[in-house]
Amino acid sequence: MAAQLQERLAQLEADTQASQDQAQWTIKQNKNTLLALKQENKDLSAEVSRRGGSNELQCKSGSATDGGKVVERLERQVHELRRGHDKIAKDKKTALQKLDNLHDSLRDLAKVAAGAAPSPSGSGAHSHSYSHAVPVNASTASSASAATMAAISAAAAALPANSPAARELRQLQNRLDKATVKADEAYSIRKTYEQVLEKLRVEEPLLEARIRGLQEQRATKQSAMQAAALSGREAHAAKEAAKQQLAALAEELAAGRARRGRVLAEMREKAATLQQTNRTLMQRQFQPLVTSSSEAAAHPDSAAASPAGKPSAAPTDPTNPTAAEEADALHASSLSTATAAAVERGEGDDITARDLVVRLCRATGARRVSELLARLLTQQESYANLVSMRSAATTQRLALVQELEVLRSHREELRGGGKMSTQRQLDAAQEELREAAARADAAASSLEGLLKGWADVRSGLEHLAALVAPLPLPAGGQPAVPVEDETLGDVLAQIESRLHNAYKLIATLPKAAELLEANYAALRADTGA
Repeated sequence: MAAQLQERLAQLEADTQASQDQAQWTIKQNKNTLLALKQENKDLSAEVSRRGGSNELQCKSGSATDGGKVVERLERQVHELRRGHDKIAKDKKTALQKLDNLHDSLRDLAKVAAGAAPSPSGSGAHSHSYSHAVPVNASTASSASAATMAAISAAAAALPANSPAARELRQLQNRLDKATVKADEAYSIRKTYEQVLEKLRVEEPLLEARIRGLQEQRATKQSAMQAAALSGREAHAAKEAAKQQLAALAEELAAGRARRGRVLAEMREKAATLQQTNRTLMQRQFQPLVTSSSEAAAHPDSAAASPAGKPSAAPTDPTNPTAAEEADALHASSLSTATAAAVERGEGDDITARDLVVRLCRATGARRVSELLARLLTQQESYANLVSMRSAATTQRLALVQELEVLRSHREELRGGGKMSTQRQLDAAQEELREAAARADAAASSLEGLLKGWADVRSGLEHLAALVAPLPLPAGGQPAVPVEDETLGDVLAQIESRLHNAYKLIATLPKAAELLEANYAALRADTGA
């Protein structure tokens, strides 16, 4: 029986030693894990406080990429925390199983010792001599441990004091004491595990809330990344459209330059032709006009009656109105030159206004003075139109030059900016979006305040209208106005008129005025109290 007890005790001691070693190692690992969890918790709290929540995008440059990296790192940390939690739960379960096995072994040993012990009939002094070797641990109050100690004490009392069996039993008893101490330590470790698990259960909702916040932050940043990508595509499309518009404007400008060049060449050719024609006509007409001045003065009636009898000094082609106008202008200039030459030669005393008109009609090929005036007015209008067209063309040319300079500067900016132009446009768009959002929030807050004030004002007016409803309306006034958004001013005016009439009526009644003053004084006293 002692051999069986020794064998069982050795097995129990080995199990206890292994359980103690495992418990110590688990305690160390749990302490390390707990420290790591605390550090991670501090890091997460600092990260969350630094970022200021998950409802606003606060990154200015490369925010989408950095946010994705932070979210991935936080997800990995959460995964590691969950793995640590599962490992601690598994270690706790293993320690509980080992502790239960240890208690089962102790109960079995107690049963065996109780069955092997004879009835206690030995001397009380001998039993008292071995009772000091059975210490009772106050921390293990289980019934199995008490029964085991009682059975071992009874067996020690039944054996001789110096017998080998008694010595072995004392050794086994000492080992059992050590095993009991180790069991108490395992029990304390179990309590520690339970406290750690309880703390983890308490912190689990916070971790879940933090995980949900991180997931929401990740979703927000993903949506921001999608919006940024969409803005980038829109900016690229706008850039391509601007390039196409620039190319079209360049082509249009080149075509306009070519067209204006052709028009200018034609105008220069016409000017050269007009100059040549002017010189030719001046050579052909100056001398005949001077020689015929005396004849025109001698026979004015015959010259006026038959102006077409002689060949015209400036023949015109009726089929070409432009050539006719040019010839008229040249004749007018030649007439003024011929008149000046005649005056210089001393013929100005014989020239009258009628002679000048006749010569002017003869030079222009006009049969009547009205026709001459019509031609002169037409030439003046043509000259004014040409001047206005030239000024308009100059203005248009300057505007096109300015537009070309703007487009060139834009093109140079696009070329010099390169890839960063899209990013700058995106940053500018984001900045405008943030400013617009801030303005919208401010407008919303101010609107909310205005709506609250409006609601308070309307409720106050409704209350006043309900209070003064029994009072009569002023004589000759409009009927009672309903309380609506559009009629609040009229309602307030009616309330004021009713109160004014009521006050006048009360002022005419001395007792009513005294009663009103007394009530007002009592009301002020109650308010002060």
